[in-house]
Amino acid sequence: MKHIVLILFILFNMNISMAQNDDCPGLATRLQTGDFAQVTPGLSNRLRAEPSPGSRQIGLIPSEYTVTILSGPVCEGTRLWWEVNYQGKTGWTVEIINNEYVLTPLISLEFGGIRFALPDNYDETLFASELVPPDTGDGTAPVSHPEYLHVYSVDETQGFDLRVYPLGAYAEVEPYVGGIIAELRNLLDERPTLEKMTNLPYVLRLGSAQVFVGRAAYVDGANIRGIHYLTRFSQMFSPLQRDSLLYTFQGITGDGLYYVSFTVPVNVDVLPDTGDPVPFTLNEDEIETYQRYVEERRRIVDNASPESIQPSMTNLSQIALTLHVGTLDPVAGEQVSFQGISFSLPSFIESATIRPFRHENSIQFLLGDEPYLTIYPTANLINADPSPQSTIATLQDMLTEHPDFQAESMLCLPYLINPGAFQDIAVRARYVSGEELEGVAYLTHFSQQFQPYGRDSLHYTLQGIIGEYYVIVNFPVEVESLSDNPDHFIFGESGPDWDAIDSYYTDIVALLNELPPNQIEPPMEAIDAMVSSLRIDAHMLAFGPTPLDFHGWAPPLCYPGLNTP
Repeated sequence: MKHIVLILFILFNMNISMAQNDDCPGLATRLQTGDFAQVTPGLSNRLRAEPSPGSRQIGLIPSEYTVTILSGPVCEGTRLWWEVNYQGKTGWTVEIINNEYVLTPLISLEFGGIRFALPDNYDETLFASELVPPDTGDGTAPVSHPEYLHVYSVDETQGFDLRVYPLGAYAEVEPYVGGIIAELRNLLDERPTLEKMTNLPYVLRLGSAQVFVGRAAYVDGANIRGIHYLTRFSQMFSPLQRDSLLYTFQGITGDGLYYVSFTVPVNVDVLPDTGDPVPFTLNEDEIETYQRYVEERRRIVDNASPESIQPSMTNLSQIALTLHVGTLDPVAGEQVSFQGISFSLPSFIESATIRPFRHENSIQFLLGDEPYLTIYPTANLINADPSPQSTIATLQDMLTEHPDFQAESMLCLPYLINPGAFQDIAVRARYVSGEELEGVAYLTHFSQQFQPYGRDSLHYTLQGIIGEYYVIVNFPVEVESLSDNPDHFIFGESGPDWDAIDSYYTDIVALLNELPPNQIEPPMEAIDAMVSSLRIDAHMLAFGPTPLDFHGWAPPLCYPGLNTP
């Protein structure tokens, strides 16, 4: 069926491409909208704001790097232009110039809701996939895992192994994974140098030690970010030879829902052939000797030319960067639909417990007596009082500029409805997006006085935008590592001990940001998935023009010490 759809898609688009390309002399285009393409070996391609060589250059696409075709083609002189996405940046680049192809099409594969591209030296007919059933065990067995998608090459000489895991579910089933995920996230956020690191995150438990790490680098794309490197796992002091190493990419999808592990065996020409004698006896007394041996091999590999490693690490990383996870959602629950709004519930909520309720100027979905999801038309939020408009503008600016949540000024985040208290904490913040929605999700707490946090003190919130609508999600969470009965602050004779309070807030922010995901219940990732699935049919969802009465409304105050922007 997939091939039939693809053939119909090609036939449908053929007339468009030919019509736009009638005036272009020489070579015919080999691309169409939706394709992946790669810059040919040699020179880089310029990325321009418009399809013209005189247009402003907005980027450079290196040789052998991959783009996604968005629209086109446009013929201009001897150049044929396509609008492309390159690592999240949109612009125009040429496929053909002076009767020469400088973009080449890549093979596009789709399995079980994920899509990615392959260089043309791969045979697409030799790939298969399976949805691996969960093995929850007791959390200690090496094979414990949730349901995940496994894509592989049936040609064992290629060794292609791609696994896509639901991130929150994996951390629950296999507790050690929570630490690996936290380590990878910290690397991707903080960007420390990788050159001297001897161990890097690797999610598969192999029952052996990571004895080699080399050529590590950060690799970021439009839909995913991660690190790639060459590695070796072994239960003994094994030699490092031409065919000993694995290429691996370990990454997290842009929506924060999936962990991706991609490995391929490589040949490294600068290392000795298999069978090369090892310069020591490989016994337990040789640890220091082996470490020096590994470090020497690492220097050789790190200093080698890219061409000495096959398959090319550049080509392999481009496969990872084209990865797009679409419908894969092992934790999805039931579908909810009401007056033009639809979304998938997390699996821990039954649709029978959700009660939709329409106000004159909003729609709420209640869980019990509490509003779980609320949708407002933004036009009705803005009246003579500028405060709601200010909050909406702040959120829109954040979604456009994507400031770093690690900055101290980001500890107080947009929150539309003032609960009559100050926002004393905002942690584990992330950008969440779907087909229609863009937003910011985080854990928060509001209080009228300084008090310590207990297990059930925090709630998940999303503040988001879909077109002309403002979306709010609020959901209580429990944090396993916090106490059921936290101690109260001790006030001195002259009032609060501000140094002690500041120290407490500093420590609690660090603790909550670094917690493994499995210590937060329900998982934030599961609520993120619901938010990402939200759809609004504006033709069905109609509100009157009456503005909401926000008389006396003010944006939430931030805790005046740690959280002051």
